[in-house]
Amino acid sequence: MFSQSIKTLLNSYSTICLQCPLIERTNILDYLVQQFNLPLFSWNLATQRIRPLNEIIVENNCKSVSLSTAINSDLAELELNTLKSVFLTWQQRQETGILIIENGLSLIQDSGLDILLTEVIKGCKEFDKFLIFLEMNEQAVPDSLVSVIPTVSLPIPTVPDLEELAQKLNLSTDLLLPGLGLYGEEISQGVRLAQASNTAIDDTLLNYKIERFQALGLALNPTPKAIDVGGMDLLKKAVHQLQLDYSSKARNLAIPLPKGWLLAGPPGTGKSFVAKLIANRLQFALVTVGVDQVKAHGAVYLSNLLSRMEAAAPIVCYFDEFDKFFEAEGQGEAAKTREVLGVLLTWLQEKRSPVFVLATLNRLDALPPELTRAGRFDKIFYVGFPKAIERKAIFELHGRRFDSRFKDDTALTMEQWQILIDQTNFYTGAEIQAIVENAVRQRFYHGLEIQLSLDDLLAAVDKITPLFTRDTERVLAMANRAKGICEPVSSQDNSVFAPASVNLWGEAV
Repeated sequence: MFSQSIKTLLNSYSTICLQCPLIERTNILDYLVQQFNLPLFSWNLATQRIRPLNEIIVENNCKSVSLSTAINSDLAELELNTLKSVFLTWQQRQETGILIIENGLSLIQDSGLDILLTEVIKGCKEFDKFLIFLEMNEQAVPDSLVSVIPTVSLPIPTVPDLEELAQKLNLSTDLLLPGLGLYGEEISQGVRLAQASNTAIDDTLLNYKIERFQALGLALNPTPKAIDVGGMDLLKKAVHQLQLDYSSKARNLAIPLPKGWLLAGPPGTGKSFVAKLIANRLQFALVTVGVDQVKAHGAVYLSNLLSRMEAAAPIVCYFDEFDKFFEAEGQGEAAKTREVLGVLLTWLQEKRSPVFVLATLNRLDALPPELTRAGRFDKIFYVGFPKAIERKAIFELHGRRFDSRFKDDTALTMEQWQILIDQTNFYTGAEIQAIVENAVRQRFYHGLEIQLSLDDLLAAVDKITPLFTRDTERVLAMANRAKGICEPVSSQDNSVFAPASVNLWGEAV
């Protein structure tokens, strides 16, 4: 069940921490009973008692599970309403045994019991007593105890594990493959849901996984649709190279898997569309990580999310507003940010699975320098304001949704295009989309056929105050910061619509 031997760890440390989701609680307790021929006891804040495991009835998945037999002793049903009293009671016990403390680490953190616990751990070694902290709420071992309490996490099933589970459930392994990224008990629950509703197991399991991921702050899109973005020819070329990196030929040549990209730039410039574009071109599922959720729950939570994504690979892991991770407020927030950063850096450095990370952000200066050095992200792009020819492409992209003339470039004359493009310099892709949609809406309100004219579009332009006008100083600072470390997403604009002379960033020089 665990990748490391629990017996070996206990013999070495006498106290360990096991991390698992709540849904696996019954299975873990039963596993521990089967592994040890010793008296086993459990305590949690809800029962406020130390109880032998054979008396614990756990409600799980709408069924009662009676755990295997454990040995009774004088500790049975002892009322203890604080973790301190539990520690002192276990410290005084002069017989062998294992005490499982459920979700107790947060109580240590909050009450400063780490010193007492170190004394209890010393006493455990004398009488062959052991402590297991069973954590089901993403609580990490306090820093002061990391050296004496090792942590072991329940691994998420891989394909060989699914084969074993499929045999137990008398099912084909293929039916369980959509459950990759879920724990074993979650997969079993998804199967029970399918059987109870008489629906296809694989489809039900996939929908159940989407719901479970959503509850964890992950938005899973298993089959991203084809999407286009206006312009960005250099980025699209890099996406094609990504496809080659993940090809079987690259794997046969042992070419390292890509790690990921950073996309910096003002809001509304199309960064989020790139995530969908990459996922579709690679034919990977797309998982969007809720940054606020990770900030709220911390490093252990992030580690668990990353483990789920690795198990569900191949996947595009998308962090939107990535700079939010590092907007620390106060000393406590700063410490949590450092822990999150440590998990992320280690994972980016060591990951070997086909998980492609795409992180978008508005401010590069918010990122710690460790994240931008070589070996973390393969590329750092700056997605700025679309150049002249790209603005035309974006107008056409959205215009043809309503007016077929934009498909064959007959909606406007060259002179009209030049006027429209000049009037929308330093407009974002999102603002151009809004211009087209507002122009369409006005014609609809007046009962007119949806055939957009230059006047319609210019009238819509006048009603929008672009980001560049509203926040010029911040936008320019963002672009200046990016020029030193980022690649452009577009090559130089040599079209007839471009200014007389421009640099790689599309600016007149």
